Amino acid sequence: MSACQAPASVACLPIYRVHLCAYVCLSVCAAVKVFLNAMKPHALRDAVDRVLSELKATTIDTLLLSLPLGDDDAPLVKDVVLPVWQAAEELHRSGLVGSLGIADLDVKNLELLCSWAQVQPTINQVNLSSCCVIPKDLVEYADKKSIKLLTHPDPKILLAPGAIQTCIRSPLQSGTCIQPSWVARYSSVITTRGIVQHKGYVAFFDEPCPAVGACGK
Repeated sequence: MSACQAPASVACLPIYRVHLCAYVCLSVCAAVKVFLNAMKPHALRDAVDRVLSELKATTIDTLLLSLPLGDDDAPLVKDVVLPVWQAAEELHRSGLVGSLGIADLDVKNLELLCSWAQVQPTINQVNLSSCCVIPKDLVEYADKKSIKLLTHPDPKILLAPGAIQTCIRSPLQSGTCIQPSWVARYSSVITTRGIVQHKGYVAFFDEPCPAVGACGK
């Protein structure tokens, strides 16, 4: 009996070959860390927009902020930090960003941020160079607030002005230099396969500053 021969009471159905690979839904997780060189809320929004364009994506799963705080022990200043965090919260509410995270806050400053924030941070990155063991009070507070503590090796200044000048093709005029307004490091991973899909950096540079001292040299 052939494949399409059957008793009269049974309908003969055609056989289709389905290519399953065309229907597999890949789960991609995108994470971005933005290093701000100044407390400018619009710079954060610009960084996220540019990374989304680079990834050709509509959302970012995790956004981490590295703020130019200076002295690690100094308390956060609400009027300085909160506008930037509120910009991150707005990105979260708009659906462009999933969870929010912060970098290099000790327990006192993390408490301050959480007391001000409407959208709580879910991650606090701790620099390996600042401590070999994460302080117990920070661990306890993070556990209480369901905040993940992750370590990182990133320097305070990710892209120094002096390094930029060695990378550009056209030499700058004498006595001028450029510095980044922000640098964003992004990565996207196909979670179902453990494959890194994209990884890279995007930076935005201010206009050349006329005095060398203005660039921190």
